[in-house]
Amino acid sequence: MRKNNRRNQFDVPQKLKDNEDKWEQIAKGELSKSEISDSVYKGIRQENGVKIYEVRDQLKEIFYKKCAYCESRSNKPEVEHYRPKKEVSEDSLHPGYYWLCYEWTNLLPSCRYCNTEGGKGNYFPVAGQRVFESPIENDKFIKDRCKISATELLAEKPLLLNPEVDEVEDYFTFNVNGAIVGADAENRGKETIKICNLNRDDLLQNRQGVIDAHLNDIEDILKGADERGDSVESLYKQIKRKLERVKDGCAEDQVYSLVRVNILSDYENLIISQLQTDNQKDFVREAYREFISELGI
Repeated sequence: MRKNNRRNQFDVPQKLKDNEDKWEQIAKGELSKSEISDSVYKGIRQENGVKIYEVRDQLKEIFYKKCAYCESRSNKPEVEHYRPKKEVSEDSLHPGYYWLCYEWTNLLPSCRYCNTEGGKGNYFPVAGQRVFESPIENDKFIKDRCKISATELLAEKPLLLNPEVDEVEDYFTFNVNGAIVGADAENRGKETIKICNLNRDDLLQNRQGVIDAHLNDIEDILKGADERGDSVESLYKQIKRKLERVKDGCAEDQVYSLVRVNILSDYENLIISQLQTDNQKDFVREAYREFISELGI
């Protein structure tokens, strides 16, 4: 998961705009929540006999074709309601956030594993006061109070992190086996991992692969350096080139970029601790310090 501020660069999809009247009817209880249509929140329309997924495709572009939760590549993501639209699994008295069914800022792109298959589903635990009712004032539906930034929604204090609201990079660290770990005192990172099943086998393997790839690069540089007669300066340059590759992989459009962010910020634990000898550790530690210093970090 990475922080994402790109939504304001995109217009609200036309399919959502075209259904604002129906949205208001649902929010006011004039239509049942059973009338919520996936063809609207997925943005499905026909063009020359071909289905176009307007909302889904725009979300995919905003999030660089990645799942908003696990950062895996997702070319056909599910359109996920951050606040579930029809029910809340852990609160049987809650009707679901039906009034957010077509709210643009409540929609995120998710792979099916984070969303439906062993993932989030309709779970939405909160630490604050949960909102139970649609924002109706003088018989008018107040759409601004449906935005993800609305005061009453923020006051719910959701345990599930949202990449468009929270500084998500501050909530996680990683272990050398690719396991993601919550790092905040409120346990929102831990709860997000649990809700979206972010330590499932494929993610562990893929994230460990990112860590191991850099570790192997460093070990290959060190292997046989004495026999080759490499100078200290040459070895430092080689190590720093590999670190530069890690830095390039921290870009938000790269899959599993948060792992690389953590490699650079937690290099001692994720990389140096896995080297075989103290001399290797000291040498790579110094090369890393030079690299970080040159970046001005």
